Amino acid sequence: MQIKTALKPLLAFVGALSLSVAHAADPETPSTSSSYLSQIATNTYNILEQINNLPTYLGNIAEMAASWITTDADENAFITKNQADFASLGYWLEQNKLMQNTMQRQVMATLTGQPLENFTMPANAPRILDVLPNINDLSYSMLLGAPPAPKGGGTPYNYVSNASALNFNHTLPNLRWRGQNSDVFAYYNYYNTVVSIESFDAYVISAVAADAQNGNQVSTLQTTLTNQATSSAWLAQIATEELGRVLRQILLFESQNYVLLTQQLQIQKQQLTAQVMNNSLLILTNAATEGQMLSKAQGLTNR
Repeated sequence: MQIKTALKPLLAFVGALSLSVAHAADPETPSTSSSYLSQIATNTYNILEQINNLPTYLGNIAEMAASWITTDADENAFITKNQADFASLGYWLEQNKLMQNTMQRQVMATLTGQPLENFTMPANAPRILDVLPNINDLSYSMLLGAPPAPKGGGTPYNYVSNASALNFNHTLPNLRWRGQNSDVFAYYNYYNTVVSIESFDAYVISAVAADAQNGNQVSTLQTTLTNQATSSAWLAQIATEELGRVLRQILLFESQNYVLLTQQLQIQKQQLTAQVMNNSLLILTNAATEGQMLSKAQGLTNR
């Protein structure tokens, strides 16, 4: 109310000035001038009402600013109570990955029927290399940088060739073969389908092989980011930083989430493609049964 009281002379001055201007503009229409004056007085009063509320508005702004710089360091705060759990989550994720890689040597020992010590003894040339020199080319862990016999050589591409059946060569079709045309084209179509599917298999597996040949940089960086995101110290730092800085950190990780979601979408597309190709293989393997059913339906063969 003090602001309105102090500004009453200004309001009267503005009203008088407006009235003078109105008379000067149109001295023959005093009623119109009075209407203008009334509107000016009303608008000016409303402005003064808002000005009188400025202390309240400023107080609200101060409260909002204070909330932005308030830290979350209380012992019962959500971040304080859960930062240890988040840190443990990141730690055990990495420990599980390491344990899984370590188990692959035991997996290959079981698959090949060899004692586990054959993969480690003697250290310079494990005995498994005498039995199966290409053991590393048969293990998926080769793509993860953890071959079962580290001294045994091998390459990620060799594993891709084995896993995708690239080494299983198919006889090239020849349309001049002497068999019946239906049989020739049946094999021709079979060849086209099988080779196309094997090409896709090799493409999918080679993505992991490419990462391995580049030193597993993608996996290493993902591990670094996982450790950062689940670090107890980093979570504690978030709890005591200004909100603006925390928001920028959130946006940084959101951009990383977009990359990961894009990769996940690509994997889902490849999974769907693999399912479709599996259906194609099932159709091909059922060709013999289909031929028998057709022959019986046409009465060409006895039951």
